[in-house]
Amino acid sequence: MAALFWAASLALPLVGQVSTDAESPVIGIGRRHSVISSVLGEKVDLVVHLPAEYSSGQKRYPIIVFLGSEYRAKFALAAAALDYMTAQGQIPAIVLIGVDLPHGNFAQVPQENAAGTASADRHIAALKEEIIPFVDRTFRTNGYSILYGGSNSGVFAVYALLSGKLPFQAYFASSPMLGWCPNLLSEKARLAFADFSRPSRFLFLIWSDDDIGGVTREMPKFADLLAKCGPSWLRWQLETRHNEGHVPEMDFPLGLRALFPDYNPRIERMTLRSLQEHFATLSSRYGFSIEVPEALLFDAGMALANRQQLDDAQKTFEFAVAQYPRNPQMHAGLGFVFKQRGNSDVAIEHLKKALEIDPGQSWAKQQLAELKTPRKRSGERTD
Repeated sequence: MAALFWAASLALPLVGQVSTDAESPVIGIGRRHSVISSVLGEKVDLVVHLPAEYSSGQKRYPIIVFLGSEYRAKFALAAAALDYMTAQGQIPAIVLIGVDLPHGNFAQVPQENAAGTASADRHIAALKEEIIPFVDRTFRTNGYSILYGGSNSGVFAVYALLSGKLPFQAYFASSPMLGWCPNLLSEKARLAFADFSRPSRFLFLIWSDDDIGGVTREMPKFADLLAKCGPSWLRWQLETRHNEGHVPEMDFPLGLRALFPDYNPRIERMTLRSLQEHFATLSSRYGFSIEVPEALLFDAGMALANRQQLDDAQKTFEFAVAQYPRNPQMHAGLGFVFKQRGNSDVAIEHLKKALEIDPGQSWAKQQLAELKTPRKRSGERTD
């Protein structure tokens, strides 16, 4: 009964109305695309959620392939987490690719019986030969990719990592059903861990202390194997939740935090130069270009301005305006710095620009009102 949990969950109602036409919108989540898979012998539907900034430039992005996106509530949580964490400067902007599994995800599970690994291997081949190439052709990707799976798809994610056949740099396995094939995975792990020529990979495992038997029986054993035999090419993290059941709801953002642990630096004492150096280091580590996020530029600029380091604050906001010219907050921040410097004309120019971009920018309105209100001279009567 427990083994059917995730597949049964996928039958929950969709979020909003969903059109079935090609590339039609899935309300509040993303847009639908389809891949005709000769490997699987059927059409595979994808739901694609793009970063808010995607249409405003030519930047290329990492991707997350989310297995089981027909469970719309879970997929919507993932999309919302990405949007929020990106806007807060916690992670880089990422394209979310949901892969619908209308027949359930048990077909992805490698078997220890006569069925063997053939079905799981076909799903690996479909991802490698058809789905990822389609995504790379259709969207501006940068070669960095993450695979997410929950329950049966979670054990598939672990199997895919150990197989070494997929190009994903990171794997998230939420409540992976290791109990389906513990001996197979153990043997697969020992062979993979002995291969020191493999490229660097990251594995995030998460489960709950009240999870179902196929997880609770085997997760401690697998974690022990990782602790004793994990190779240098594998960075891994295990998160144990309390009383959150099967496939914990916070799995996705916690996995992103684990993958990008120092993405968001402490900005109290950071200048523009130190921010640029920090993200240049991250770019080198992950293998793709990571720009200083808008939220962190703004926070650093304001911290500098509030400490009266106005030269550094001005440089930070001037850089921010050049990098993100359509962000009204950056113009309002630069206006604030010039206001602090007593240069009202330039301050007003930037505050008006902020309101031109966003007429509802309340901070820019407030500053303009303050600049237009004459200050009372010392000793002047107000009655």
